[in-house]
Amino acid sequence: MHLRADRVRGPQKPYKPLMLACVLLLIGKGKIESEDVFLDGALDSVCRQVLELLYPSWPYRFDVRYPFRHLETDGIWTLVPVGGELGSLQLARQIGTKARRLLKHVLCARLPPSVFAQLAASPALRSLILSDLSCRYFPPGAREVLAKLETDAGPVTGRRSRIDVLSERALEELLERDWAASPFGKLGIRLRTDERSGVLGRQVLTRVSTIDLLGYRPAHREWWVIELKRGRPADAVVGQVSRYLGWVERERAQEGDRVVGAIVSHGADDKLRCAVGAHSKKLSLWVWDDKSLVRQIMPFGAEGIA
Repeated sequence: MHLRADRVRGPQKPYKPLMLACVLLLIGKGKIESEDVFLDGALDSVCRQVLELLYPSWPYRFDVRYPFRHLETDGIWTLVPVGGELGSLQLARQIGTKARRLLKHVLCARLPPSVFAQLAASPALRSLILSDLSCRYFPPGAREVLAKLETDAGPVTGRRSRIDVLSERALEELLERDWAASPFGKLGIRLRTDERSGVLGRQVLTRVSTIDLLGYRPAHREWWVIELKRGRPADAVVGQVSRYLGWVERERAQEGDRVVGAIVSHGADDKLRCAVGAHSKKLSLWVWDDKSLVRQIMPFGAEGIA
C-alpha cells in the first residue's frame, strides 16, 4: 500500500495513514458497520486520540478534513455527494478546490463494498494492514500501541438498516453538538473535551472498544459512560457497558469518584429492561424517538420490568 506523503509546511505528515488506521480500528470495534465512512465528530476524535498516542509531542495543527478528502486521491475510497450535488462535487474535483470547500458537497466516503466485507470479516487482514502502515509510515513502537487498541467486536445480530445506522450517528452528533441542551447536560454532566480536560469524550478509545460518549458530573463526582445500543442484544450491550465502567474506574476515576452508565436505545423491550435492572445500581436506561428526543425510562435502582 502506497499513500502519497503530505510534506506541506514542514516534515512528512502521517495524517492519511493515521486516518486509515483509525477506520480499520473502528471497523474492528463494530463502530463502522458498512462501507460508508462519515466525516463526523467520532472519526475526528479517534484520529486525534491515535495521533496523540503515536506522536505525543506533535507540533502541527491537525485538520481531519484533509486526509478524508485526499484518501480518495490515493484510491482508498470514493467521495459520495450529497443528493443533487454530483455536478458540484465533480467540478470541485476538476478545479482543485480546497478540501474544506469541496467537502461541503460530500455526504460520506465509500470503501469498495467487497473490500469492506473482507475487512469486517477478517481480524487477520486488518492486523496485517495495520502492521504495514506502522512499518511504512509510523514511528518505532507504533504497532505495539495500535495492538492495544485492536478489538474484534464480532458480528452484529442481524443486518441493520441504513436508516437505523444513520439515525444513531445523527443522534450521537446531535448530543455532542448540543450537549448543554441535552438531558445529560441539564443534569450537570460535562462532556469531556480536549480544551477542558485534555481528554476527548467522543468515541473514547479503550482496549475493550470505544465509549460513545464520556462525561463527568462534578457536583456528584460521577463519571458517566453513555452508550447507544447499536442493534446489539440486551445482554451484549449491558456486558459491554459494564466493561467500560471497569475501564473508567481503572484508568480515569480518582478515589471517591462514582462511575455509572446510561444505555440509550431506540425502544426498550423486556429483555433490555431486565438486563439493565439486574445492574440497576450503576446502569440507567434511556430511549430516543424519531425526533431525536432522549428521555430516561429507568433511573438507577429501578426494577427491570415497569
